Amino acid sequence: MPLLTLQSAKGYGFGKLAAAAGIVSDYEAIQTYSLSSGGTGSVTFNSGGVWANYKHLQVRWVAKCSRAAPNATMLMTFNGVNGGTGNYIAEQVEWDGTGPFYPSSGGFSANTGLAGNTYANYFSIGYGNIYNINSTSVTKPFYASGVFQQGGGASGQNNWTITCGSFIANTNAITSITLAPDSGTFNANTKIALYGLK
Repeated sequence: MPLLTLQSAKGYGFGKLAAAAGIVSDYEAIQTYSLSSGGTGSVTFNSGGVWANYKHLQVRWVAKCSRAAPNATMLMTFNGVNGGTGNYIAEQVEWDGTGPFYPSSGGFSANTGLAGNTYANYFSIGYGNIYNINSTSVTKPFYASGVFQQGGGASGQNNWTITCGSFIANTNAITSITLAPDSGTFNANTKIALYGLK
């Protein structure tokens, strides 16, 4: 995740970032979902006209889901369009401590790592950037990366990083972003925040 400044200790770094020691953050906080209880199947951010003020968006999260496994997948879709051939053009890379591998590519949306429910205290962290959100003349590139620990051991094989680069295969302006686990629902204490960059 990007380096956070003065507010980094507040709500896992979610909040308006302030200037510190001559450093100014251009990211502006738009909205945060903080789940006090589990059972939420998805989180959707809607523009409501506010995104017209920004050129790019970033989503950040500290999250886990109820899937009865150490790992799951964070799915991100745009404008209500689910993954499928012709909707997205994506490549995904995973690292598990033994080296990178390439499990899939093609018509899925933006996918990255999400902690499952096997280990209660292990949450994933991650972020996703989407660019040129209001343009209607270019396809929208998206980059996401998430990291989580699969178990309690110190071995590098317990630590996962999953990165995805994607293009939305149309030139529509972005008016909504939905995040959801590929299995189960989000757990309590999941926090998902949206930032804008002018």
